[in-house]
Amino acid sequence: SGKAAGVDLAIIGRAGHLPMGNALLIRPELGYKSVKELKGAKIAVQVGSSAHHYLSLLLEKNGMALSDIQLVNLKASEQKEALMTGNVDAAATWEPWVSTLALQNAGKVLADSSDGTKRYVSVFLGRTEFTAKYPEIAKRFMKVNAQASEFIRKNPAEAAKLIAAESKMSEDVLHNIVYKMDWDVNITEEDKAAFLKIKDFMKSTGVLKKDFDINTLFDLRY
Repeated sequence: SGKAAGVDLAIIGRAGHLPMGNALLIRPELGYKSVKELKGAKIAVQVGSSAHHYLSLLLEKNGMALSDIQLVNLKASEQKEALMTGNVDAAATWEPWVSTLALQNAGKVLADSSDGTKRYVSVFLGRTEFTAKYPEIAKRFMKVNAQASEFIRKNPAEAAKLIAAESKMSEDVLHNIVYKMDWDVNITEEDKAAFLKIKDFMKSTGVLKKDFDINTLFDLRY
């Protein structure tokens, strides 16, 4: 969105790939067994987010479209209350909200992106004016991140405790992420293809007002 709006920024590296990073959760008391049963249902999602794209792809995979559901534009932080009060039937979101909703029994996972519906990748963005002026800082940042990622990979339980203390998230939520994340810091061609799909989706929904060459979104020299 920033790139399309003229902000001079670029992806400088990968923070992680989490296969089940996006998910669709239903209210626990509802008896839905498949996505197809959600036709006409009220589904909360933050428009323009990764979950918005995931929901579109998931519905398409099940022979449906966004027009077949009642989309309720809600921030991820507001979806728990909407589910628990019955204002929506389901919510599409991302980690750590997926685990938070599930562990607090506000939602039950009906489907997630680990089936290949969408590639969920977290990245680091750099403001080009800054990274070009201070390339050594950008390189040092990426080097330290690689070291941190390796520590998490080798010490997941300890890492979960450290991240919980820093972020104030529960260790239970973090365990779901820390143990399942692919911590490789290198952007792959598969990652780039995933971002192209995201850009095309955001164009089709009107979130992006201006197009750009997807290759200009990446600056991997650091």
